[in-house]
Amino acid sequence: MRLQQYITENKDMSFEEIITLIMNKCQPYIKEILPMYHNDDLMYSGRKHLSSNTIIKKIRNDRKPTDTPIKIQELFDSLFKKYHGWKPRSSSIFCTGSISTASDYGKVYMVFPMGKFKYLWNPDISDLFSDAVNDPDNYDIRVDDPDILYDFYGADIEDYIRDMGDDLYYNEYGGDPDDPDFEQWMDDHYDDIRDDIVHRMAKENEENNAEIYDGIISNYKSTDLKKAIKTGNEIMVNCNEYFLVIESLYYDLIEYYLHTYGNKKPTKKILKEVDEAVYYDRKVKFWKDN
Repeated sequence: MRLQQYITENKDMSFEEIITLIMNKCQPYIKEILPMYHNDDLMYSGRKHLSSNTIIKKIRNDRKPTDTPIKIQELFDSLFKKYHGWKPRSSSIFCTGSISTASDYGKVYMVFPMGKFKYLWNPDISDLFSDAVNDPDNYDIRVDDPDILYDFYGADIEDYIRDMGDDLYYNEYGGDPDDPDFEQWMDDHYDDIRDDIVHRMAKENEENNAEIYDGIISNYKSTDLKKAIKTGNEIMVNCNEYFLVIESLYYDLIEYYLHTYGNKKPTKKILKEVDEAVYYDRKVKFWKDN
């Protein structure tokens, strides 16, 4: 049976059950974050709709984005696939080394990938949607936005549309803009000229943004998890299953255990010492040294 069927199907666990599961099932992750020092931290995720203090969940491969438009997520995933071989935007749990950042999304849980796992992060990107899509220098042009031309050209837009009309009338139709029929032709084709301008701007904008995203995503890293955690940036983690443990109740116990015993399997003697040390706020060597 799988570790007592994961402690009776994810009921809230005791600390002994939690640390036993972590040491039995999460060794690849534990080995990456050890040794832990005074300012080291774990991975966290904020959750709004969980009531349990401990829960095991599977990674979904069809994750729907909360904020990112589907079209942008698909573009991101195609670029991640191109450079890193997998699609983290639709098949990851999103983590951070910052408790404060995780709390923006709900109750804070510590995240423990179970078994083999992989991850991606960028030293310069705290959140891909906010830093790339919502970057004020990286705008988005929608063809269904009636005000987009005024946003870019202001009061000069009428002159710009007329200049485009002049060129179109002369080059496409062989007409002379000084021809008295031009004004009527311009009135008849005004909406078409305006829409053509917007569509061309949108295409150029999409190509420009794709180039920016390409540069950002090519610079993602799949190593140095401890450094990723320290930055507090977004970490996209893929594994089969992961273990969530409520931070507010168990952080001190888990932190002390990892600082003091590393990846040793728990014994009754160790568990008693950890419980007493945290309960009595014992000043241990790693606190004194830091």
